[in-house]
Amino acid sequence: MQPFWVAGQTEEEQREQERRRRRELYKEKRFFCELCNKGFHQKHQLRKHVSCHLKPFPCTSCDKGFYKAKTLQKHQLSHQLREAQQNDPDRLLRCDQCDRKFRLLRQLRVHQLSHRLEKAPLKCHSCDRTFTSSSALRYHEVSHAQVKPFMCDVCGKSFTRKKSLREHQTVHTGARPYPCQTCGKSFSTASNLRTHMLVHGVEKPFMCDLCGKTFFYNCQLQKHQQPTGVKPFICKICLKSFSSTTTLRTHEKSHAENKEFTCDTCGKAFHVRHLYLYHMRQHSGDRPYVCSICQKGFLLSSQLKQHQLLHTGVKPHRCEQCGKEFRTPQNYHRHLLVHTGEKPYQCLVCSRKFRQSNQLKSHMQIHTGVK
Repeated sequence: MQPFWVAGQTEEEQREQERRRRRELYKEKRFFCELCNKGFHQKHQLRKHVSCHLKPFPCTSCDKGFYKAKTLQKHQLSHQLREAQQNDPDRLLRCDQCDRKFRLLRQLRVHQLSHRLEKAPLKCHSCDRTFTSSSALRYHEVSHAQVKPFMCDVCGKSFTRKKSLREHQTVHTGARPYPCQTCGKSFSTASNLRTHMLVHGVEKPFMCDLCGKTFFYNCQLQKHQQPTGVKPFICKICLKSFSSTTTLRTHEKSHAENKEFTCDTCGKAFHVRHLYLYHMRQHSGDRPYVCSICQKGFLLSSQLKQHQLLHTGVKPHRCEQCGKEFRTPQNYHRHLLVHTGEKPYQCLVCSRKFRQSNQLKSHMQIHTGVK
């Protein structure tokens, strides 16, 4: 049906008349599905709807259809969650296993992967590391591949992934494409940016139930909770050992002549920012973490958490063999070695073993002369 215009109408009046005509037209549904008689205002809406009938598992709440019943069930869960979100007083999505709440559906699903890992972990056959999805496991397994097809044309170093090669090439180009939105500092890799964000107190959802330390990813928490003592990565300068290459590289910066962070008050230099900030608070006297009971201030939030146990009298770490209780996980783990007789810290020079790391450190001065 073609629009008609009344003689003498202005252009604005003609537009308003056309808008009214379309509103009246839209009230009526003119396109109907021959299979279920559902009506639509526009033809493209009908075409989209018909596609759900071509798939054997249509959703009764919307026009989507699926080839597998399992996929439909997963989709219908999103409708149920959205309905629950509307009924929630905070308009948030609640995890049915731990009562944590999230604003977005994808945030909830990422969180629920951590519960899946507890029930049915996917394990890498090469290194026993566990994952929450088969795609994450496949991605990880590439790191064990013998063939490394992506080679740097500057230094010849090879990589299993193209992404790893691109990140490596920033070493040669000096590019830092990942800026921090809080302070403007730029980084060469996304992982370095994530590590930096710890300085700004970005929320880390995975918490260790032994010491309260938090992490960005569940895999980081698992690594943190692995039994201590095995430290195969050794510093060539002071012979101190570490459990991962990341912590070794961070430590090696402490031996560098030019450290990035220097105190303007005393001239002392630091290789990592959080040590520098901790040191600056010692000059300023700033104690930002204050106990609500006795008003005592602390440099670090972890120090406050440990202190608060003094007021509650809670000693959460109990030895199952003798019943002795401890306030800190460090003292608890140190005590367990008394029962096992284990001495996990071994000198690589003379093979003498020690129960505590500080005992090994003191012993190493005999060999290195470094205090």
